[in-house]
Amino acid sequence: MDRRTFMIIAAVVSVGSGLAGLLAPAQLAAIFGVTFDDVALSQARLLGAAYLGYAAIVWFGRDVRDSGAQRAIALGNFMSWTLGLVVTVLGIATGLGSAQTLLLVALEVPFAAAWGYFTFADRSEAAAA
Repeated sequence: MDRRTFMIIAAVVSVGSGLAGLLAPAQLAAIFGVTFDDVALSQARLLGAAYLGYAAIVWFGRDVRDSGAQRAIALGNFMSWTLGLVVTVLGIATGLGSAQTLLLVALEVPFAAAWGYFTFADRSEAAAA
């Protein structure tokens, strides 16, 4: 899969996650067996807003050809997805959430890996520009 196609997919996934976190955080948390208090609801909405920001960066950066800009976008997303994966795994390890929380891991692993690839390994589009 090329960088542009992956970025479109990543933007769509981030929009979905962002809207869910922003507009329905309690319902989203319930899927994973977690109940939120008012502080957690506020933090989940903040996270949803951040995901919408990531989606905008990725969407509007999908046609960028500058290798430095490509790497910055990929590195920021790599860090976000990888750290999110670490937080999710630590939550699972401490008993937070239900078995459905593994669905987050199933989403985070391929996105972290793909962003890692576009950060550290793929230079094809940057070299062609």
